Amino acid sequence: MARAPASTSWKARAAAPALIVLTALFATGGAQAMRSAAPVNTAPPTIAGTPAVDQTLTAADGTWSNTPTSFAYQWLRCNSSGDSCASVANGTLKTYTLVGADVGSTMRVRVTATNADGSASAQSAQTAAVSAKAVPKNTAAPTISGTAQEGQKLTGDKGTWTGSPTDYNLNWTRCNNAGNSCANITGATAATYTVTAADVGNTLRFKVGAANQNGRTFASSAQTDVVTAAGPTNTAPPTISGTPKVGQTLTADPGTWSGSPTSFTYQWERCDIDVAACVNLVGATGKTYVVPLVDLGYRLRVAVTAHTATSSAAATSAITTVVVPATKIVNHRPVVTILSVQFTGSTVYARFRICDDSFKNLAIAETDSRPGKASYTRHFATFVPPRPCGVYARHWLPVARFRGSGTYTLTLRATDKSGLTSPLVRRTSTHG
Repeated sequence: MARAPASTSWKARAAAPALIVLTALFATGGAQAMRSAAPVNTAPPTIAGTPAVDQTLTAADGTWSNTPTSFAYQWLRCNSSGDSCASVANGTLKTYTLVGADVGSTMRVRVTATNADGSASAQSAQTAAVSAKAVPKNTAAPTISGTAQEGQKLTGDKGTWTGSPTDYNLNWTRCNNAGNSCANITGATAATYTVTAADVGNTLRFKVGAANQNGRTFASSAQTDVVTAAGPTNTAPPTISGTPKVGQTLTADPGTWSGSPTSFTYQWERCDIDVAACVNLVGATGKTYVVPLVDLGYRLRVAVTAHTATSSAAATSAITTVVVPATKIVNHRPVVTILSVQFTGSTVYARFRICDDSFKNLAIAETDSRPGKASYTRHFATFVPPRPCGVYARHWLPVARFRGSGTYTLTLRATDKSGLTSPLVRRTSTHG
């Protein structure tokens, strides 16, 4: 067999280690080249703040790849198009406070990002042109809370402002019903305002002037609803003139009211003598009332209702003294008249008139009776003596044997201080 190939094999074996070393060196250099990269900007820097003298602008770095380890800043003063920019002396911090030299210019910031492999820079967009001074700016309008009605209190809120206002000028304004043609209301310069009669039919706004060292600006709330007149309010109660005597005429005065009522209506009421339990007198709705005989022993009062175009309110007079007869009553003993008896459930409600010329309180005996049942008597007294007559109302729950359906008889008898007793009076009714 030939031996020449053995010699070729030896050369190949000798070259192999050198090839391996060379390949390793190339691989290491390529990896180092891949790891060595300066920062790359992927989203530009931005600026926050108001471009006005004495205001501070703040730079945001933007977004960078390749992990920057530090950032440097340079603020730039540019023309109105954002071109021809020049570095601002001492403008090398993340923030920059604008000065008079910046007025009319726009501003950019150049951010330089650095890592171990190098640095790269990127610029922000330009700001709006820098203004001389920043006056307050309203960002949320003033508001009003409350009801737009005469006599009601409204409260104004200043709203929200930028520019650090140091002073607020407050004014309530009266406007037409569309909220236009507004004029300041004299003296209405507080945060609250009580609506007056002059505002009725108009709308109101709350105007705020906010000021700082650079000047003052104004903003107004939305207008209120159209102001309505106040409902009537009684400030002095109705009164009754005349003598509460059978056949006499009583006259009502409506009293005093706020809210400018346009009309009044009347309702006369009949009241018991010793308890202020009053009921309307049917048909007695005039300003005057002629006292009939059936009112003998009662007291009277009048309810007055004041009306405006949109609302109404009522007030009552004081109760009169007891209605006296047209002619003097002289009786040797008390006289009792039962006026009404009714049941509510098992409870009895009785109303009766007592006339007696002693002008003193009386004792009253009331007896319940029913066929086949033993009677039961209870006792009570008047709280106010008849003068000379008085109408009284009492109620009670009969004892068990008188409850339920059946015939029920009520008997009354009054005894005066001298021991004289009235004739018995009875009222029988069927209950149930």
